[in-house]
Amino acid sequence: MNIAIFGSGNMASGLAVLFTKAGHKITLASRDSVKAQTVAAKLGTGIGVSSLADAAGAADAVVLAVPYEAAADVLAGC
Repeated sequence: MNIAIFGSGNMASGLAVLFTKAGHKITLASRDSVKAQTVAAKLGTGIGVSSLADAAGAADAVVLAVPYEAAADVLAGC
């Protein structure tokens, strides 16, 4: 399954690791693309980085892993 994770913090990182171990293709998307690239590189292979809109369009499922106060802004970016 293609899963997009919106966020690049601790929760997004943890979910990315678990979903990857379960055999899913993961794409991180964040308002801070540099941080998302850094997190993906640190976590290893099988994790890509994309814009919010592109990640949402290609995903079978989207996981929102951002602070509550950022959720509306992140979703508006799709």
